[in-house]
Amino acid sequence: MRKLFLIFNTILFALLLSGCGSAAVGNTVISGFYFDTVVNVTIYGDMAVSPEEAERRIREKLEEEELVFSPTKEEAVLAAFNASGEELLKDAELCETLMRAEEFYELSGGAADPTIGSVSILWDFHGGENMPDEALIEEGLRHCGMKDVLEFTGEGYVRRKDKDTVIDLGFIAKGRIADELKVMMTEELGVSSAVINLGGNVTLIGCKPGGKPFKVGIQKPFAEGENICVIGAEDTSVVTSGVYQRCFEKDGKLYHHILDPATGYPAESGLQAVTVVCEDAAAADALSTACMVMGKDKGMELIGAYPGAEALFIDDKGQQYVTEGFPERTI
Repeated sequence: MRKLFLIFNTILFALLLSGCGSAAVGNTVISGFYFDTVVNVTIYGDMAVSPEEAERRIREKLEEEELVFSPTKEEAVLAAFNASGEELLKDAELCETLMRAEEFYELSGGAADPTIGSVSILWDFHGGENMPDEALIEEGLRHCGMKDVLEFTGEGYVRRKDKDTVIDLGFIAKGRIADELKVMMTEELGVSSAVINLGGNVTLIGCKPGGKPFKVGIQKPFAEGENICVIGAEDTSVVTSGVYQRCFEKDGKLYHHILDPATGYPAESGLQAVTVVCEDAAAADALSTACMVMGKDKGMELIGAYPGAEALFIDDKGQQYVTEGFPERTI
């Protein structure tokens, strides 16, 4: 069988610094493997701390966030809670993130659901090609549905009403982490120009040295290393969800990691990818996933209802559709 599995999340971005080669003088680059993906943070120009101190603080922050949000590290708060069957989730950061997730669950009519984990754990898009049994998917769906299985308490905790519910924050966690990292870098490290790339979720601090926007390349679906277009952006986030990121083909059909909470199977919305541009990285993350499930028309309505968000939709024929305020595209 032909594997279409792609390890890394979506955007192939290009940073074009005027008068510079691939590495401009004064850049600080931090790279590592966090959240099961490659993370790169590039800082341009001066900041309030030394490059060594910046790297130490950023790595510490990434490690701290991984120990909260990782669904696979046994010592992480989320993984431990999912495995425990405990009723109350008390971690403040996870509870706050679930509150943000609820916002997009409501806006999308359930298309973005943090309780889909009871089904998503049945699928293997990291190189596997085995289909979950239909009965297992049906059983998993009984433990999904945010409004039915989770409850926010007056103490700020989250109550899991079904001990078999598994929380999956894959559609919002990296955005949340990027927002937190951006705040730390600007307020504590004095960074005024940087790119945070969390496995393809790109968050921009300021603009390029010299005052021009960063150039962000948006990957052509199923064409690794090739852009379908390039946009200029600054001090915002650019997040893409696509069917080509983690997927496999079986019996001539493509199975991808973006599951429809209504069915427990990969969404069939007629879209290959959705790119959302929004200053709020958590919102961009959640909206791109929700739109992939909802399809172009409903997705356009969703983006139009969310202040400050713009989107590019690529359908299964490769046609591009953009909201009115989406940045100008070039090749």
